[in-house]
Amino acid sequence: MHIKAVVFRDFKSYYYDGLGGEEFSPLVNCLVGGNGSGKSNFFAGVQFVLGHGKYRTIPVKERKELLHEGAGNKRLSTSVELHLDNSDGRLALDSDSNTVVIQRMLGSKKDEYIVNQRSTSASEVHALLEAAGFSPSNPYNIVEQGRITAFATMRDEDRFELLKQIAGTKVYEDRRLQSLQVLEQAERDMARIDSNIQNIDGRLNELGEEREEFKAHQQLERRHRCLQYCIHKKEADTAMAALKEAEETLASQTNSAQALMDKIHETSKDLKALEKKAAQASLTVQQQKRQRDLILQERSGWVKRQARLEVSLNAAETEQKEDQLLKAKTEQSLAAVLAEIRKKDAQLEKEARELNELETVAEKSRAEVANLAAQVDFLITKRGRHNQFSTRVDRDKWLTTEVAKQQKTLAVYEKEKEKLEATKVDIPKRVAAILHEIEKKRSTLSIE
Repeated sequence: MHIKAVVFRDFKSYYYDGLGGEEFSPLVNCLVGGNGSGKSNFFAGVQFVLGHGKYRTIPVKERKELLHEGAGNKRLSTSVELHLDNSDGRLALDSDSNTVVIQRMLGSKKDEYIVNQRSTSASEVHALLEAAGFSPSNPYNIVEQGRITAFATMRDEDRFELLKQIAGTKVYEDRRLQSLQVLEQAERDMARIDSNIQNIDGRLNELGEEREEFKAHQQLERRHRCLQYCIHKKEADTAMAALKEAEETLASQTNSAQALMDKIHETSKDLKALEKKAAQASLTVQQQKRQRDLILQERSGWVKRQARLEVSLNAAETEQKEDQLLKAKTEQSLAAVLAEIRKKDAQLEKEARELNELETVAEKSRAEVANLAAQVDFLITKRGRHNQFSTRVDRDKWLTTEVAKQQKTLAVYEKEKEKLEATKVDIPKRVAAILHEIEKKRSTLSIE
């Protein structure tokens, strides 16, 4: 296997595309040129493709140094193709061609390999080259200046190590050490796995015991659910029976409440009729009182007239001798006045009787109104008693307040009653006084 050709594209000082001349000889090839002609860049391109030395991994900051900096547009990427003769089959590839093309493309954000026009990872390319004898640890795949002198002057032990590296045995020793490390790690892993298996076996035994306990728990749980269902069903049946009874009671109370409402409605109608009757009676009483006041005013006028007549009579008696005719006229007028007074007294007694009758009717009407109002309040209270109070304390508090209110109202009514009784007692006294005055006047007139 040997290098047949190298193709550069924008790599360092190489700008052109295509092969750098004819194919290389399988024996010895020499590159001759002046300083700066690109001899070192040629070997750098080969190292770049093989990934030797500093070209194995290239930092991003150093990638610009590999790009061609000639005239024209700025280059953003570079690539180098290495054409290898694989007629001896050292490169294990499934290909009918005897030529293997390994291309490495490098940019600011990419670094990839292409083997026979197929994208390949860097690790696969390095493994392929190591299998063919191009190990990255062998520093003499590409011999640079000064390496021959160093090889000739080094110690025998170092030269032996170098020969092992060149022969490729160092790679196998490194791999053997790596394999031993892998075996040791595998043994440690097996010991850890055995320990884990023992722990798992112990845990499985515990889980088996827990499984039996769980089965027993499930049986007890099913029994508990059955008992709980029976209890709930019994409670539900009891609750349904109580609910049905409550609904029947509610229907009965609803009917009773409706009857009470009907009775309240009828009572309200009767109460309104009685109130209207009481109002009419009160109006009649007021009219009678006004008529009585008018009669009293007329009587007062007649009394005043009687007094004037009496004065006139006294004057006439004093002047009896002078004017007997005037006395007769005065006596006639006095008789007429007395007749009118008797007439007014009779009318006054009649009005007094009618007034007493009206007061009796009004008192009965007020008593009936109060009784009906008490019945209405009792029915309304009976209807809303269960809904009005949430506790017995609230009910007692409300009853105490209502009793106090009723006592205050009763005290007011008592005061009014006392005033009416005083007025009622005073009226006969006043009538008696008036009658006494009338009798006194009569006696005076009779004496005269």
